[in-house]
This record gives sequence, structure tokens and C-alpha cells, in this order.
Amino acid sequence: MDHYQFKNKISVSHSKIFYLKVSIFLIIFNILFLYLRLKAEIIENEYRFKKSDPKYFSISDITNEQAERLINAILNEKKIPYGYPYEGCMYRATAFARFAEFKKDIIVGKIIVEGKLAPPYIGDLNKLGYKTWHWHVANVVSIVQNDGSKKLMVIDPPFFNKPVEIESWKESLTSNKIYDPYISKLYFGDRHQFYPLFAEELTYEEDYNKLDIKNLKKEVKKMLREQDKNIIPNSSNDIFVTSIGTNNSK
Repeated sequence: MDHYQFKNKISVSHSKIFYLKVSIFLIIFNILFLYLRLKAEIIENEYRFKKSDPKYFSISDITNEQAERLINAILNEKKIPYGYPYEGCMYRATAFARFAEFKKDIIVGKIIVEGKLAPPYIGDLNKLGYKTWHWHVANVVSIVQNDGSKKLMVIDPPFFNKPVEIESWKESLTSNKIYDPYISKLYFGDRHQFYPLFAEELTYEEDYNKLDIKNLKKEVKKMLREQDKNIIPNSSNDIFVTSIGTNNSK
């Protein structure tokens, strides 16, 4: 009997140790999760097409100085055709996201607008047969403010050489009032996502889609050549507007 009680006490003791370890693990996990939550901005994923798609995604919290250094770094590499902004915004936004992630360990997101967009820009696009943009995508970052709060801001180097507030970015995309521009929809997406919501083939990707990246590399090379040839004449009176109505790739 004494032997049984001794074994039973050992078993109870082991159970207490097990539950204690589990409790400690959960406490550490929750602390780590809270730490990561404070270090990253959680955004609702409005790209979702099916219930299995993740409802939220996270992007890095960075300072304004870090964001400006990131922009300067990618501009200095000259591997993304920011000097040829007339089309291919999805390629530029994805190339920027990959540069930030793989070379600077910074996770960014995507911000997408749909509507009738008419931003100002130097360039005669009538030769390309473009009218107005039906959509545009850029990158979004979480900027830590001086008071410790966070603000989502847009990085779109063809228009701005620094992070800008979402409202300022929206205003720039509808600034040519002679075209009666408007924004009908604004939403966020994960860095892996490529096209806007209305693209029928779009599904959420847990990684960069291989076909998208293959097309990205091909199109970026083409746009860099066009940028180097400076095929669009400079004129301060010209308007920077394009159309997805006659060309499915902006």
C-alpha cells in the first residue's frame, strides 16, 4: 500500500510539472505574440476571395527615416523602371516588395485603388492610346510616429520620393479634374498578391506566384529599355493617364 501511494505521489508530481511547463510555455508564447504584434502592423486582408484565405496579414513597423532609406536604396539600384511609370504598376509594387523583404528584411503590403484615375505626369501618352487608369497599386508601410502611434503610409516612387499619407496619395491620383476622376474602391492586400480584386484569376498566394515573377522579370526588362530610350517626350503640358479598357496590363 505504501509503495502504491509513493508511486501515485510521483505520478501526481509529474503531472504538476507537466502542467507547469505548459503554463510557462503559454505565457512565453503570449508574451512573444504581444511583442511581435507591437513590432508589426496587422491589416485586414481585403483581397480575400474564399473563406480559406487569411483574413489578416502583417507588415513591418518602421520609422520614417527607415522608409526614406529604403526608397533611396531601391532608386540607387536602378533595377525598377520608376522613370517609366506609364504602365506596369503591379510589377513595380511587387519588385519593391521583394527588394524590401529579401534585401532589407522589411515586410510591406499593397494598397489598391479602383475607379477613374487621372494623376498628373510629364509625358505624351496619346501615342500609346491610353485614356484614364481604371486601377493602380502601390506599396503600403506602417510608419511609427514620434508619439509612438502608427500610421499606414504609401510608397509610390513614380509620384513621391518619400512615404505619403493615404489621402495625399489618393488626391494625386485624381488631380486632373478635367477628366472627372474618382476613386470607387480602396483596399489592402498582402505583398504576394499581384492583380486587383476584379482580376478573375486572382487567388491568395502564400508565396510569390512563380508565373507572376517570371512575367515581372520580363516586363521590368522591357520597361527599363523603354525608360532608357526615353520614348515619351517631356512636356509640362501633357497628362499622365492610361487605360485598362484597351490594354489589360497597366
